[in-house]
Amino acid sequence: MQRNLTPPETADFLGELISRPHTNTLANWRHAGKGPDHLKIGGRIYYSPEAIATWLAGEHGLSVTADDVSSWLESRTSAA
Repeated sequence: MQRNLTPPETADFLGELISRPHTNTLANWRHAGKGPDHLKIGGRIYYSPEAIATWLAGEHGLSVTADDVSSWLESRTSAA
């Protein structure tokens, strides 16, 4: 099962592929209806790997899969 990313994790992942947005930028995008689709769970914001991959493909023409996002997250958390 794929884990959802927090806003800081999402910003870090996006920074690997495009310029890294500040977490405030992600908040601004959410309010403007831009950026990856997000989930609100228990008052906290998360981004699914699928939503990130879909947004990167549509907005930036990048071929990234949800598995790519999950693998990045897994490698990051196992290195910590």
